[in-house]
Amino acid sequence: MRRKVAILVAFFVVFASVIYQPAAAAGNYPFVSTWGQQGLTKTGAFTFPQYAAVDESGNVYVTDLGNARVQKFDNDGSYLHSWGSKGTRPSEFHAPAGIAVKNNYVYVIDHELSSVKKFDISGNFIKAWGSEGSDSAKLKLPNDVAVSNDNSIYVVDTGNSRVQKFDSDGKFLLTIGSSGTGDGQFLTPLGIAIDGSGNIYVSDSGNNRVEKFASDGTFVKQYTAASGGMKISPDGLAIDSSGNIIIADPPNNRIVVLDQDGKTITTFGKTGTANSQFKMAKDVTIDSDGDLFVVDSSNHRIQKFGTKDTTPISADTTQQTQQTAQTTTPIVGDTKKPTIVPPKDIYVEATGGLTPVGLGKAIANDESGIKSLTNNAPSEFPLGITTVIWTAIDGSGNMGIATQTVTVGDSTPPVINGLSDIVSEAQGTQNKVNLGNPTVTDSVGVLTITNDAPETFPLGETTVIWTAIDVAKNAATATQTVTITDTKAPKIKAPAEITSEASSLDHNQINLGEPTVTDNSEISSITNDAPEFFPLGETLVTWTAADIAGNAATATQKIVVIDTTSPVILSPKDISVEAVSESSTPVTLILPNATDVQLVTFTNDAPQFFPIGQTKITWTAIDPSGNNSTATQTISVVDTTAPVLTVPENIIQEATGPTGNVVSLGQPTTQDISEVSSVSNNAPSDYPFGSTTVTWTATDKYGNSVSSNQNVTIIDTTLPKLTAPADVTVEATSISENVVTLGEPKVSDLVGVDSVTNDAPSAFHLGQTTVTWTAKDTSGNTSTATQLVSVIDTTSPEITLPQDITMEATGPSGTAVPIGNATASDVIGVESLTNDSPNVFNLGLTQVTWTAKDNSGNIATAIQNVTIVDTVAPSITAPSDITSEATSA
Repeated sequence: MRRKVAILVAFFVVFASVIYQPAAAAGNYPFVSTWGQQGLTKTGAFTFPQYAAVDESGNVYVTDLGNARVQKFDNDGSYLHSWGSKGTRPSEFHAPAGIAVKNNYVYVIDHELSSVKKFDISGNFIKAWGSEGSDSAKLKLPNDVAVSNDNSIYVVDTGNSRVQKFDSDGKFLLTIGSSGTGDGQFLTPLGIAIDGSGNIYVSDSGNNRVEKFASDGTFVKQYTAASGGMKISPDGLAIDSSGNIIIADPPNNRIVVLDQDGKTITTFGKTGTANSQFKMAKDVTIDSDGDLFVVDSSNHRIQKFGTKDTTPISADTTQQTQQTAQTTTPIVGDTKKPTIVPPKDIYVEATGGLTPVGLGKAIANDESGIKSLTNNAPSEFPLGITTVIWTAIDGSGNMGIATQTVTVGDSTPPVINGLSDIVSEAQGTQNKVNLGNPTVTDSVGVLTITNDAPETFPLGETTVIWTAIDVAKNAATATQTVTITDTKAPKIKAPAEITSEASSLDHNQINLGEPTVTDNSEISSITNDAPEFFPLGETLVTWTAADIAGNAATATQKIVVIDTTSPVILSPKDISVEAVSESSTPVTLILPNATDVQLVTFTNDAPQFFPIGQTKITWTAIDPSGNNSTATQTISVVDTTAPVLTVPENIIQEATGPTGNVVSLGQPTTQDISEVSSVSNNAPSDYPFGSTTVTWTATDKYGNSVSSNQNVTIIDTTLPKLTAPADVTVEATSISENVVTLGEPKVSDLVGVDSVTNDAPSAFHLGQTTVTWTAKDTSGNTSTATQLVSVIDTTSPEITLPQDITMEATGPSGTAVPIGNATASDVIGVESLTNDSPNVFNLGLTQVTWTAKDNSGNIATAIQNVTIVDTVAPSITAPSDITSEATSA
């Protein structure tokens, strides 16, 4: 309940933990317990836990980012179960983030894999959905998840600035929101919660607000409350049974509770590691009993808070009111809150358990006037930080809030007196000393007085540091010196004398045993001058015991190292060498290996030279102590070298025929260290034409054999015998297409004729042609011969004459006659056709001779008769009639 008091009065108050709360939802969440610590792989430990969820039985599920797993606890924080590990398989996580539990199913967001994974409450994988992208049903760096009463799955798709709705099998249903700063838009959506009516609440850190949507995705309102002068930067959300919105505010390390109107009900938490303090308060979840669980991420723990109180906390919460004479005038429609300027934050040094503090004056202003200005300060303040809430109500009933921080500090350490140094003689190794008690005083109160003294003191000087810590954690220290002295030497008895068989000439390890040492205080060291390794013979070891006061005593121990063990000789490997002689093969023997603590000498009974076969020799190893041992070695001289075989020279011989060529091979020569038992070859009785390889084989009496080849080549360099057909002379039938039968040549060869050819044309020209015949044998030898083909022309041309002519004479001087044209033909060609016709023909018979000459000079003649006849009677004109005088009778 609030009280009205006057404005502008000064206060002296004590710490009050209750800040302004509406009467219907007053109270805070009392701390109950905490669990978890930083750790990798350890069950119940966390590395940056992220989000939490509570099932119907009150079990708490936490996503453990650094361990890539989900851990399950009971309601009191006892570890129950965990699942998951780093990986990309269905049951593994890269970055587990948001988590929700409903109807025995657990839904986990994998932030880096952009997916939702569904498990049963025992952690058995059921299914997964989602992949990176911006399309519907695709996700990009999702952060949180919530499940409604109808089993719809709502996923905060942070990278796409939206919320997506799926059914419980991962089928896409709906998208809520988009990128922006307007109503229903997001910049950095992080957390999500759903109330009993199906309304959806989404925290938007980028816009410093929480937005509320109806179940169909319709925007309802936004909450942008600031508390304690700081904007919220919300992450995880929870809705309690009253519909209040519980917000995790990581940057401010606090929990903020709002009612449905957006008014601040309570705020609690600050930066720190103590109970109710946070380092990155990332998420909140609430169980059916109203208990609140906070994911304190950077403190690697979960904090549990009880059901919120319904009455103010019992500390002095009486609100003080500053009285004012200001007149208030309500203004219709005035919703503007009054402004408050609180006094400056105060730091004072504590004067005791409670310290009176002068707060100063707050000033409130409003157009309608200030009805009241109050605060919740106590009369005296305890050590620490107290937030004083100033509340102003204006004439229109609007309320404004401002805070003032009062810090009561204690920086004065306690004072320690009454310590004396102590000197005591040692009574053994467990020296107990009565230190006494110092006197410690502090103005506020001493919390603890401790020292770092050991339970028992060692010899020498020990500085004991006393530490006094007051209730403000101020510490003071003082020192006290405790000295334990010792003047008595230790008593030492050396171990018994040792005789040991040598294992080395000078590197024998001996277990000396332990001496018996006693002292009235503490032995600081027991040493000896024993070498690391003992040589053969006697060695005297001196033991020295010293106590921590520097007192020392000595004793001696004799060590005798003897050698009675024969050398261990390793039989040399048997040797097999190639014989260089049947009886005198030298063999180089290598000394065998032998182990002994001393140097070993070797002898053997080997001969100077070894025969072919096996010879067994005996080696003897002797050490300087006379111990000896033997081993045998077998020397095998073997003849595995084949004889040296030199075959006759290769033979090239002219063939006498295609087969049946007889060749004399000659004789090979052989050489061997033993005896050559046989020399043979695979030569045939006669040789075919071509190359034949004759293999000679020589074998010695030990069966070693060698083969070498001799080549016998039968060659043919003799030319075939070739006689061309006789020369041919034929009468031409054409100037160039005269076919001539040449006849057959005569050919013979020793080996065989491969081919007979000629260069004759298919038809011959007029004149002489030399035909060359070529015979080639099977060895490629060739012979040639020639044949002369003569095509001659002795046939005269043929003349076809014009018809004989009979013609009437035209006059006594001759008659011109057209005699016509003769024609001539010849197989070679007509060179000329002439006649001896006169220009005019005389009366009577004239023979015209036609002459044809061909290209070969052959001449033909023919006669054409031309006859000039006169069948016309002469015309006569008688002389004129004469009348003449007769002169006679």
